[in-house]
Amino acid sequence: MNGDWVSYYPSGKLKLSGKYKDNLKVGEWTDYFENGRPKDVVTYKLFKKKSAMDYSIMKGHVVMESIKDGKAISYSDKDFKPTEEGEYKNGKKEGEWIAYYPGGKIPAVVSNYKDGELDGWMRQYSRRGKLLQEMEYKEGLKHGVFRIYDKKGKVVVEKKFEYGMQIIEGTSSGSGSFTPGH
Repeated sequence: MNGDWVSYYPSGKLKLSGKYKDNLKVGEWTDYFENGRPKDVVTYKLFKKKSAMDYSIMKGHVVMESIKDGKAISYSDKDFKPTEEGEYKNGKKEGEWIAYYPGGKIPAVVSNYKDGELDGWMRQYSRRGKLLQEMEYKEGLKHGVFRIYDKKGKVVVEKKFEYGMQIIEGTSSGSGSFTPGH
């Protein structure tokens, strides 16, 4: 299959649109709510990879795959405003991703990804835009400082983590100990 693709709801309204190349999704694909507003917009690209089958004639064969790569955005079915947006790189979340409160303007959570894993700061905000808590991540694990703030912006809880383990300071040996982090 090559070229434009559209599908429709039983009502006749547009449900999905995009393009195929060699039977694989490419470019921007949009999934719609039945009222015609966008539900999800995702960008795809073609990617070459070696076949995972090592017991057949496909061993070592290069195959094409369609993967998410580029901007992605999802919309609410209540107010049709953004609920989440970010980018994919080679099929994995990359860079800053924002999840919004209803209304699509105020960020609820801002996260950073590298190669599909949390990496960098993840911050949660109140509906009024005040920072509630923040956590540093590295390679998908809590790594760095975790803080919770009160209504005035004062730190009320602060913990430190290394590769998913909480660092407990002030032990008798002075070397610190670890407890599993969540």
